[in-house]
Amino acid sequence: MKTKFQRTVGSSLMGLAIIGLAFATSAFTQGQKVDEPYIVNAPDGFELETSYDQGHCTSASNEACGYKILSPENLPENQTNFTPSEVADYLAQGWIEETDEKGEYVSP
Repeated sequence: MKTKFQRTVGSSLMGLAIIGLAFATSAFTQGQKVDEPYIVNAPDGFELETSYDQGHCTSASNEACGYKILSPENLPENQTNFTPSEVADYLAQGWIEETDEKGEYVSP
């Protein structure tokens, strides 16, 4: 039969294990790289990148760091730079969506 002390220590250790697992899991989601094209908010304007890595976002802007391309068929072919009005139009059309990160994207 377990004593009250053994039950308390056992449940405390289980709680610590769960917290540790949560921290370990979140470490892998920070700076997660996505290998698909994104429009990014680069220091020199909006640019097309072949992949997107959250770890490359700086806090230099309050705008979205990146924009996931939902409808590539609607974007101009071979265009690699975009104006703010084009990005706003693509958002309004539902062709792209903002990422959760805010800031400027600095390419590796």
